[in-house]
Parts: sequence; structure tokens; C-alpha cells
Amino acid sequence: MSNPRELADDADYVFVGRVLRLEETVHLPAGTNGFLWTEQTFVQTHTVYTVKVVENIKGELGTGRPILLHKSGGLSENGRYYSLKENDFLPAVCQTYIFYAYAQPDGSLLVSGENSARPVLSLNYLEAASPSSLQKAPEFIEAVDAARHPIDRGRERFVSIYDISSE
Repeated sequence: MSNPRELADDADYVFVGRVLRLEETVHLPAGTNGFLWTEQTFVQTHTVYTVKVVENIKGELGTGRPILLHKSGGLSENGRYYSLKENDFLPAVCQTYIFYAYAQPDGSLLVSGENSARPVLSLNYLEAASPSSLQKAPEFIEAVDAARHPIDRGRERFVSIYDISSE
């Protein structure tokens, strides 16, 4: 999706996050997380990151402790290639992104597809995102505007295990 307003509506959570660690790459069999089983051997690859939520734009994820975030794609089971959706990439450790995340039925968070992780380019590689620097970042301003004026796509919603709105 290239329209920020559609992307903001489609996601359950939109937040600024700093990638702290790459934890692991997992290979899930077909049929996991809503994918249908086929006769062919099919595996979903997810790269799992530890992320610090810096600022919520849509939804209420806890900012007091790091969360685990699954990113669609990663190193194949045989270690010979990376599997990614078209025009997508894997986030880098120590970088800050605006994540468009989908809560899964089990409460985990999945970031999947083009524009699902947008780098906050205006922040220095080693700089921790501060509220004052975020407020001025064009990527942040665009994401906040999109979340305030979403284009409804009517998808089924789930709640993350990291959601603090019901506490």
C-alpha cells in the first residue's frame, strides 16, 4: 500500500519504534496466522525483533518495556537467500522507524509488506528519538496526519498483548 491514509487505517497500531535487537528468524508452516494450507510445501519466514516503542500514533502500546515485533520476511530455512515481499526490507538494529503493525489472533504484532516500516530518515543513526526531534520529522508528521484522517478499509481487528488501553 502506498497511500498513508489507507495504511494507517489498515494497521491496528502505528508507532515510532527503535530497533534494539534482532532476536531470531522463525519459519512458520502454512496455515499459521490465517494462511491456508496447500499441498505444496510452503513456509512463512518472520524475523523477530526487540523494539522500544518511542511514541504511539495509533493504538496504545506500552512504552515502559521493549516488545517483540514480527517482520514478514527474513533468511530462508536453508540460509541461502532472503525471502521478502516485493519492495520490502528488513529493519536495521539501532534505527528508528514508523511501524504499521497488525495485531494477530494470538496477540503478537506483525509488520508486513511495503511501507509497513518507514525509516525516520531525519534522525541520526545513533540518536535516540526524542519528542522534540520526532515532532519535526516529516515522516512523523505524515503518519500522524494519516492516522487522523484514515481511509476505512474495513478489516477485522485484534488486540496486541502489548496494548495497555485496558489496564
